[in-house]
Amino acid sequence: MPLETQFNCPFCNHERVCEVKMDRERNVGFISCRVCLEDFQTNINYLSEPIDVYSDWIDACEQANN
Repeated sequence: MPLETQFNCPFCNHERVCEVKMDRERNVGFISCRVCLEDFQTNINYLSEPIDVYSDWIDACEQANN
């Protein structure tokens, strides 16, 4: 079973509207919401998966709210 690449948006709360793109050449993961257009990017490595990009985004949101 493939790993998820679509996730719930922490901003608009729509389900499965955030899609992750992995740019392995540049070592950057990018996630964006197709509803509210919020986005985030983070550094990745060869072990990173889309859920890691989403988790980094959620962590960044929580840090911004503290």
